[in-house]
Amino acid sequence: MTALLKQPLLHFLALGALLFAAFTALDGGAPTDDTKLVVIDDAAVLEYVQYRNRAFNDRAAAAFVAQLSTAEREALVQRMVREEVLYREARRLNLDREDYVIKQRLVQKMEYLTRGFGAVSGDLSEADVAAYYAANGERYREPPGATFTHVFVSNSRGPAGEAQALALLERLNGEGVPFSRATAHGDRFRYHSNYVERSRDFIASHFDTAFTESLFALEPGTGTWQGPIASPHGWHLVQLAITSPGGLPPLAAIRERVAEDARAARLQQTSDKAVAAIVANYRVELPARATTTPTGG
Repeated sequence: MTALLKQPLLHFLALGALLFAAFTALDGGAPTDDTKLVVIDDAAVLEYVQYRNRAFNDRAAAAFVAQLSTAEREALVQRMVREEVLYREARRLNLDREDYVIKQRLVQKMEYLTRGFGAVSGDLSEADVAAYYAANGERYREPPGATFTHVFVSNSRGPAGEAQALALLERLNGEGVPFSRATAHGDRFRYHSNYVERSRDFIASHFDTAFTESLFALEPGTGTWQGPIASPHGWHLVQLAITSPGGLPPLAAIRERVAEDARAARLQQTSDKAVAAIVANYRVELPARATTTPTGG
C-alpha cells in the first residue's frame, strides 16, 4: 500500500479530482439534467457538416450525409457529442470569459447581425449605382497600359549587339514570326517575354522610362516587329499588340463592379448606424487625462 501511494499517476489523478471538485463548488454544483441532455438530430448533423466543410448548401450536405456508411455516421455523431460536451463544460467553468479571441469572434457575429438590421431589399437602382460611380469615380481610374512581346538581345554581346539586333529584326519580319513564337528567339531576359495588359509603371520598372516612352510611341496592332529599342539590359525587338490610354472607364463597362461596391457600401452604412444605436445605449467612462507640470531648469 505504501508503494502504491508513492505512484506519480495516483498523485496526478488525485490532484485532478480535487481541481474538478473545486470548480464544481465554485460553479454551483454539477450540471442539471437539462444541461446534460445532448440532442443529435438530422438537422444538427446537417448543420455540423456544413460548418465543417464551410459550404452552406443544404442539398449538398444532405447528399454527403446520405452516402455515409453506418460506421462513418456513428463516428461523425461521436465527434459531435464530444465537441458539444466539451463546449458546455468550458462554458460551465467560465473558460470563455476574458478570452480576447472569443471576444473578437462575438464582435464579428454582432457586426454581421447589424448588417441584417436594415439589409438592402432587392437590387440597387440604376440611379443608386450611377450616384456611387459619380462620387467614387477615382477608385476606378485605370493607368495607361500595353500588351506586347519582345525578343531580347543582351548588351553582353558588346558593341556588335545592336547590329545583331537589327539583323534579327529583319529575320523575324521576313519569317513572319508571330506573337506566340517570340520566346524561341533571342537571349534570355531576366523578367518576362510577354507583357499582357501591364501598366506603364510596371513596364518601366522592368525596362526603364526611356524604353517605355519609345514603346508607347510605336504603332500597335500591325503584327510587325519594331525596334530595336534600347534599355539598360540591351536591345529589344517589339511586337506591340495594343496600348490603352488609361483613364476612367465609362460606367457601362464596369457596371457590375460598381454595383457590387455600392451594395457593400450601403450595407456598411447600415451596420455603422446600427452599431451607433447600440453604443448609444451604453454609458462610457474614460479616464481623466493625466496632467503634467512643466519643471523649470
